[in-house]
Amino acid sequence: MMFKDKYIHKFYAFALAALFALTLAGCGGGGGGSAAAPDPEPTPMPTAYEQAVAAIAAAETEEAARAAVATAVAAGISGAQLQSLNMAVDERVMALAAMAAAEHRRMLVAAAMCEAATQECVDAHDALIEALEDDIAKLAEDDDATNAQEAAAQKALEDAQEAREEVAMALAGVEYDTDTGMKVRAAEMAANGLEDERSAEDIAAAEEAIMAAKEAIAEGDDPDAFMAQIEAAEMAVARAKARNAVDMAVMAAQNASAMLTDDQSKATVEAARAAVTAAKQAVMDNADALTDADETGFNAQIALAEAPVGPLESKIAAEEDAEAKRQQMAMEEAAEEEREAMEATAKQLFEDITKPVEGTFDPATGSVGDAERMAGWDASGNIAVGDGSASGTVYVTLYEDKDAPAAKLHGWQRQRFAVAHDNANNTTDSSFEAVVYSDIGDPTPGRKFGTADAGTDDDREYEYSWTAVAAGVEEGELQITGDTAVATRIVSSMFDQGAGVKEFELPTNTVRYSISGSYQGVAGTYYCTPAASSTCAVQKVANGFTLGGTADADNAFTAGGGTWTFKPTDPNARVMSSPDDTYASYGWWLRKHKDEADNWQASAFARPRGTPGTGAFNGSLVGSATYVGGAAGKYAISSPTGGTNEGGHFTATATLTANFGDVGGFNADRLTGTIDDFKVGDDGEARDWSVALMKGPASEASNLTTAGLVSAAGDDRTQWTIGGEAEAKSGEWTAQMYETGADGVPGVVTGTFYTEYGNTGRMVGAFGADKQ
Repeated sequence: MMFKDKYIHKFYAFALAALFALTLAGCGGGGGGSAAAPDPEPTPMPTAYEQAVAAIAAAETEEAARAAVATAVAAGISGAQLQSLNMAVDERVMALAAMAAAEHRRMLVAAAMCEAATQECVDAHDALIEALEDDIAKLAEDDDATNAQEAAAQKALEDAQEAREEVAMALAGVEYDTDTGMKVRAAEMAANGLEDERSAEDIAAAEEAIMAAKEAIAEGDDPDAFMAQIEAAEMAVARAKARNAVDMAVMAAQNASAMLTDDQSKATVEAARAAVTAAKQAVMDNADALTDADETGFNAQIALAEAPVGPLESKIAAEEDAEAKRQQMAMEEAAEEEREAMEATAKQLFEDITKPVEGTFDPATGSVGDAERMAGWDASGNIAVGDGSASGTVYVTLYEDKDAPAAKLHGWQRQRFAVAHDNANNTTDSSFEAVVYSDIGDPTPGRKFGTADAGTDDDREYEYSWTAVAAGVEEGELQITGDTAVATRIVSSMFDQGAGVKEFELPTNTVRYSISGSYQGVAGTYYCTPAASSTCAVQKVANGFTLGGTADADNAFTAGGGTWTFKPTDPNARVMSSPDDTYASYGWWLRKHKDEADNWQASAFARPRGTPGTGAFNGSLVGSATYVGGAAGKYAISSPTGGTNEGGHFTATATLTANFGDVGGFNADRLTGTIDDFKVGDDGEARDWSVALMKGPASEASNLTTAGLVSAAGDDRTQWTIGGEAEAKSGEWTAQMYETGADGVPGVVTGTFYTEYGNTGRMVGAFGADKQ
């Protein structure tokens, strides 16, 4: 066969190298000493010790050597001689082992020097290769082994492997390609080397060697040649990658675990748990490429990393559970306190909600009778409320809360007014609050602001003209007079006083005082040049502010006490129509005594600001009109037997229907309605309530006058329904229509109502609605 000559020639080389390598540590001991030279004199009889030495050197087994020592001991030898004999036995045992190993390798070499391409020949090479790999491992552990011995053993292994491949190729009927075989061996060696060194560079080198081997195989005559070795190499690479991936995850888990302490934060413990979980997942994800031993080793490392995590998780869970219980207890205590407070508020309001009074309202002079329950607008555009006395009433002025959130209810603007204890209005014992909803029209854009010569015709492009003629007035500025007609146009955050006069001190070395603001909706700057012996000042008036000064002598505000001008930021900006100062409105008010043991008062009102046109209509008007808007007020449900207890303010929807003329056989004009869609409190929590505003009995001639007035002040004019359960009729309500249109139908209706729900519920409110 073609492989024989080349193979046998190379085989002697590796066989001799192998035998040389096998004469490693332990082969030098052949006996315990050498025989003495012949003495010319007669040789004396050897001693028992000498006989034992000779017997040990000639022993073929360990048992024979041990028996020689036992014979010498029986003959009586010294302790030092016994120690020497035992050392000689150990050396002989090592020599026998070395000779046996050498003989075994000679037998393996002889078996591998087969000349036939048979499976037995392949098996013989496999046995020799296994033995040589074992020898190389022992040399690596032997400190006395030389580099030459290790190199010879490695060369012998490589030659044996190549010889084995030649035989295997011959057995498969394929002519052995030395170049391909070398590349395959290189791929195998690189892949096997990943067992110990598996850096990214090592893995890349192994993959490159495998690719080169595959390319060489593909160019040969047999594409399936060496595929078993290539597949084994690829498996080794896959395992190396898998082990690296799991190593990283396990190391992360170990590092996270090492950071844990008894007082570790939850975030750190959770991070450690996540790292442990990731490591477990990495083992599962790479299980196909790992060996069972790999998985066992990695799982053992993960278990060690996980050990401190569980107890800390339990500790944290216990602490969180305890904290949750504390918080739950605190919440329950807070809820109980809130319940008790609500119960007290409900009881207080239930006792102090009173029916609205729609009689004569004159905050300038006071009133008598039921005026303590009256409220409405005063001449300065503030809300005035009776101070609570039954006669000789003093009206208390409430000022707008500029910080209250801007909001609308069904298109009507919301405002809050308030005054605290101990102020200039003699409210030393009470505080007041009122919430008002007004039908204020939205400003609309008009002409451009101003120019030097705007003209006076109605079709002019600009609203204002200016010329630099007056002292303290510059070009591009509009002089502001003290005329109250412009009061509503003046706006600035610096003009924030609730009432009275506010002065502005002129800075040193400054001719004019400047204040940012807007005039008729156009942004710009106000300037003031004070007159002699005066300061710059602003006065709160009914519809806004008047600009002027305060004389030093008597501190009296004078509209001409300074030159005020306004300069727009953009003269081409559009002026805006001033907000209405005459409109319908409604609201509720609350008086709280500073001593909570004393009575409160809560009621509602529906009074216009100014004199909007009333809702008078022709008595011959026939048909119906629907009005929809909002309602607001105060309510209380107080149960002395442990039922519902709540109280506060509400908003709702008001829907009313006016029937004009002969309707329903009553031959009368009538107005009825419903208050529903209730929301209570600042959070607007819904309530399943409704209040019916009912018409009077059939015997009444009318409950809607042609002046647009309803007075259903008798009993049983309302009915409060809660959750579908209607209570008996109770209470009263009133209404007034405004702003009659060209069709003769009023456009707005406002009113008040008071209702009760048995012995536990009271409600007072007001409404305002627009014709649909």
